[in-house]
Amino acid sequence: MGIVILKRRQFLRGSLALIGLGAVNGCSRLPLPANRPPTIGYLGLGYPRNLQLLGIFIDQLRELDSPHREIIVVEQRPAEPDAPLLSLARELVALKVDLIFAPGTPFVQAAKQATSTIPIVSISPDPVGTGIVSSLARPSSNVTGISMLTSGTDAKRVELLKETIPSARRVDVFWDPNIADKRANLLETQRAASNLGLQVRSREVTDPNGFDAVFEAIAGDRPDALITLVDAFTNGNWPRVAEFALEQRLPSICEARGHVTSGGLMSYGQDFANEIRRAATFADRILRGGKPTELPIEQPTKFDLVISKKTADELGLTIPQSILAQANEIIE
Repeated sequence: MGIVILKRRQFLRGSLALIGLGAVNGCSRLPLPANRPPTIGYLGLGYPRNLQLLGIFIDQLRELDSPHREIIVVEQRPAEPDAPLLSLARELVALKVDLIFAPGTPFVQAAKQATSTIPIVSISPDPVGTGIVSSLARPSSNVTGISMLTSGTDAKRVELLKETIPSARRVDVFWDPNIADKRANLLETQRAASNLGLQVRSREVTDPNGFDAVFEAIAGDRPDALITLVDAFTNGNWPRVAEFALEQRLPSICEARGHVTSGGLMSYGQDFANEIRRAATFADRILRGGKPTELPIEQPTKFDLVISKKTADELGLTIPQSILAQANEIIE
């Protein structure tokens, strides 16, 4: 594992290089006026998409008005889905990093288990429900950041699918059962589907090698539509799901815009890139002396509906005007 140091104008190019290397471990130092350079640790998945989001985080941190942003390189611990997360977190603690950025519930949990003193900036669907913090307003721990808990959005996605495809009777749901807070998303999806006369079939996938078997099962017993529940793992793999859905001529919806640009039909949810930028503001405040216990965890307030007219045409679907009128973006 090597050390990579990137200067201000080199970061974007360098971050793409890191994505290509995948296994590279970098050491990030942010020079302070008092020559006390802090180090930021990254504990998260190492898929290209996840490392791109890490690049957005660092770019935003660099843009914030601070005197110690001339050089930023991150001490990375990119993980595979079955990696020993606690061991990786302890490596960052042993390095005495000044802050850990942990996008995804398993990574936040591992980081919190490894340290109760180093500040952790998290992005987690339900930090209260999973016991990461005691409350959003008063985290009462070394963890702060963004909660992605969005009650009602799973039901909204089901409603959008049903209104777009009135004849639909059965929907398959891609999700990772190892992510505890995804069960609440699945339950909300199932309740909403039942209210609309839809049957939901769970399609569980826990590692990259499991996708092909699930794809084969779906192709052999086709549903009327496909829903993907996003987490740190599926976030790195949704292009595969979107491409499969398009190949099988299955209407699909996800909460991430990237699903649509990869060939999916629709997405409804928060802008992940924007949430990453918001998380960077927490890191900035901590590096300036802020305490996680005094930084309430924020929730998304803006949700976008993105529709691919191109995919609809390929599927032979006519998107109802009532749905198009709600769209924040239509990809022709």
